[in-house]
Amino acid sequence: MAKAKGVRFGRPPKELPQNFVSVYKKWINKELSIKEAGKACDMPAATFFYKVKKFKNTTFQKYGKNPKKYTRC
Repeated sequence: MAKAKGVRFGRPPKELPQNFVSVYKKWINKELSIKEAGKACDMPAATFFYKVKKFKNTTFQKYGKNPKKYTRC
């Protein structure tokens, strides 16, 4: 019943850090390792990788770009 009313369950997601896009670009260009990129964004490497996947999906769907061109994984 609550779900039908639009009540959201669970922990609210954290927003991406302000430096995420610049760190992401450095990681794509192989200037940073996944560990270094995660540390630069103040998150574990696995979380950085997860955020990259979500970022790619939302960005490329929104702007219609080819995700393979911007993919390192």
